Amino acid sequence: MARVLVVDDEAVITMQLEERISSMGHKVVGMASSGDGAITKARATKPDIILMDIVMPGKTNGIAAAKVIDKELGIPVIFITSYADDKIIEEVKQVNPYGYIVKPFNALELKATIALALFRKKNEGSINGRIVVSDSLTIKQKIVTPSGNEYKIEELLGAGTQGEVYRVSSAGKFFALKWYFANQASDKQKKALEKLISRGAPTDKFLWPLEIVTFPAVRGFGYIMQLRPKNYKNIVDLMKGKIDPNFSTLLIAGYNLADSYHHLHAGGWAYCDINFGNVFFDPQTGEILICDNDNVTVDRSNDSPVAGTIGFMAPEIVRGAAPPSSHTDRFSLAVLLFYMFFISHPLEGKKETAIRCFDYPAKKKLYGDKPIFIFDPSNDSNRPDPAVHKNAEIYWNIYPQLLKDLFIKSFTQGITNPENGRVRENEWRSALLKVRDMIVYCQKCNSENFCDLNQSINESSKPLFCWSCRKEIIFPPKMKIGSTLLVLNYNSKIYPRHLDSFSDVLDKPIAEITQNPQNPSLWGLKNLSDKNWLATKIDGSSLEILPGKSVALANNLKINFGKAEGEIQI
Repeated sequence: MARVLVVDDEAVITMQLEERISSMGHKVVGMASSGDGAITKARATKPDIILMDIVMPGKTNGIAAAKVIDKELGIPVIFITSYADDKIIEEVKQVNPYGYIVKPFNALELKATIALALFRKKNEGSINGRIVVSDSLTIKQKIVTPSGNEYKIEELLGAGTQGEVYRVSSAGKFFALKWYFANQASDKQKKALEKLISRGAPTDKFLWPLEIVTFPAVRGFGYIMQLRPKNYKNIVDLMKGKIDPNFSTLLIAGYNLADSYHHLHAGGWAYCDINFGNVFFDPQTGEILICDNDNVTVDRSNDSPVAGTIGFMAPEIVRGAAPPSSHTDRFSLAVLLFYMFFISHPLEGKKETAIRCFDYPAKKKLYGDKPIFIFDPSNDSNRPDPAVHKNAEIYWNIYPQLLKDLFIKSFTQGITNPENGRVRENEWRSALLKVRDMIVYCQKCNSENFCDLNQSINESSKPLFCWSCRKEIIFPPKMKIGSTLLVLNYNSKIYPRHLDSFSDVLDKPIAEITQNPQNPSLWGLKNLSDKNWLATKIDGSSLEILPGKSVALANNLKINFGKAEGEIQI
């Protein structure tokens, strides 16, 4: 039994922590609601471990309090906070915490983190006057792998329930090293890593294990992976408003996620724990990276070391009726995409706000036993609470029906018929690209709006008003390719997929809209391909458009791209 001090300025959180800590067999010896109060309580009660919030009232925050407590008393501190941005992480590193849990937390995560922190404290020792941890690495330490590569430990990036992650260098390049705590470094985990390494990453979007590392003086083992660049942010940053990517970027990020998991599943793997803690994206480009791939297992092997994260787990996993698989991954992917586009959880509506104690039984009912989509067309009992779920209502009214239909399918048929009712990755990929093609810009405020030209733009259609400033949208020129209409915005690009339905090439456009440098009021279409085009004007005359050259946009201008023909409509 451990003696625990709980520090948090939210009374509800401290009560929940006290209840869960007591149920684990530990004893709460004190509570505090500020950094200064934490220092005072720690001096008085001498706890074995402290659970510390970071942002609290007063001059002393949780990080500053932990520094004082560590210096004076040497008591292990686990941070439990809603914040996980880079600046706070950098500050936390200076305290050398024994754990870092991002709210909302679950009981299993809390239990494991406390157990590992106590284990680590118990096994601390002293070598040459310097504190080291027997199952942790030390800064500046050098490790040579069986392949002959030498890695130098540069800094601790973070820690979780399984181990610690370090930034390491080798031959002038930086990598990440995940080092398992001794009680997590099992033979089973090592064999799983060996299998992952031998097969290789499905795509370069996965920060995949590259090689296993060991060190004679330290218990356990770890693995090397690529280091995530700092410009990649997580979905939590999006939800907190710390980043503000446009719709186009979010749709590309969503496409990249669906595409990456498609390749993973096509290789016979299951990720098992898709959530917003292991996905990162560049808010400028929509490029994505997926981490924590050491838990990936062979699909339907029933051998996953994790069940998932509550709130993302498929209902059948929550109920204990099925193990993780590619089918349950698809439910988790739908939840992740819903978070990205609607900044809300698809099952958290009025039934969630009516819960008084959000404990495990309540979560099991909400996410497992009786999950109801907040926009279920046949069941309105769990609609968003206007006082709490404003984002869901706002964004649901912005995105087009094509995208909303996929989410309705995901959280209705996908719940009642897990095997056959869930949206597959190919469906997401196709729909997300089509939705991106629906973007039109407001001439007044430049906000992105959506309009399905192939359904609503005709002579009798209603005008479209900007969701942001409510001004009427004036449509730019369009191009008809086959039976499909495309908006030609000032920044539009034409890709092979627009000409060939079997192509999904995103990084090599064949054409782009350009502005005449001498006359900005004139717009054209530039040939970015390596083939000549043939353009036919309304009078029947034609001209050849060489690679690198442009043709002025004109009504009824026809362009033969080779595989297809497009006609300009102004």
